[in-house]
Parts: sequence; C-alpha cells; structure tokens
Amino acid sequence: MSIQDLIKNQEEDHYSQNIKDKLKSGFVFAQKSPVFFIRDDLLLFYKNSGDQHAERAKLVFPKSSVPLVLNSCHDSKAVAHAGFSRTLKRVKSHFFWHNFYGQVKDYVASCHSCIQRRGFNKNQKVPIEKMPIPNFPFQRVSFDAIGPFQISAYGNKYLIVITDTFTKHSEVYPVPDIQS
Repeated sequence: MSIQDLIKNQEEDHYSQNIKDKLKSGFVFAQKSPVFFIRDDLLLFYKNSGDQHAERAKLVFPKSSVPLVLNSCHDSKAVAHAGFSRTLKRVKSHFFWHNFYGQVKDYVASCHSCIQRRGFNKNQKVPIEKMPIPNFPFQRVSFDAIGPFQISAYGNKYLIVITDTFTKHSEVYPVPDIQS
C-alpha cells in the first residue's frame, strides 16, 4: 500500500478523520490520552507508557486497511503464522487502530491454518458425559490431589483425597509432594 493510498484511506475512515479534524481545529486532548499528530498528511500515534513498543510513532491504520496489516503480521512467510503474542507484538511495534487488541485476538483465533495445525479449536468444548454408576463398593475409586498448602509440622503440603464413588466415603492423606 502506498503512502498516498494510506492518506486517502485515513480520510475516508471515520475514526481517523475525526482525530485529524480535532487536531486541525486545535482541540486539546486529555493529559492521559495517547498523543496523535499529523506529519506529511499522515495521522500518527504515540503513547509514552514505558512499553518498549510504544516508544516510537506508529501509523494509525484505517479500518479498511486492517486486514492487510493482520495478514502481514500473522500470515506472511516472514512470520509463518505466529501466535497471538508474537502477532500482537508486531502490530504494536508499527501500527495503531481503534480496538486493535481484540481484532488481533479474533484474527489469530479464527486463522484456518493455525486451527488445522493445532488440530482443534481452543474454544471447542468437550461434551460432558455421565460416569457409569458403580454396583458395589470399591468398584470405582476416585483420587485427587489438593494443594499446595502451608507446610505442616510434619513437612506435608498436599492432600490426597480418595473417594469410593459407590458409598461416597472419602479418606484424606497429607503428603509432602505429589510427584509419582
């Protein structure tokens, strides 16, 4: 995308144009607001927050150009479908647009190639199934480990809970660790 195309897209974008108009009219933004400024007809963004990615000016991208940025920061061969954190880091280091965090998150979560490579969708829930009801005591026994707790006088900081699922009788044993 050329600089002229970006300027044109910023002028057509409501969010970018609104900020440009305010800057041109001399509007004073709140003290804690990000700093917007215009250089060579381009709207730029700067935020002094201590974040290493916020220490330099970034292009304010219009909504219509966001898919191009997301593709470049996530799908391109140079980044090879980076995960959410790496994609967000790349976006934050060069670009800004309203609600970019949510859009990056949604884009990466819905990336078809990433979903195929992972083998499942992280948002996909496993259906809850009923456990068969035991017919007699000790046919099915459940174990669980709880902790860590404050270390006891005997050096224990975990509890092992054993429950007979037929009688619902439970026994609890303190143990120093839960390694097998």
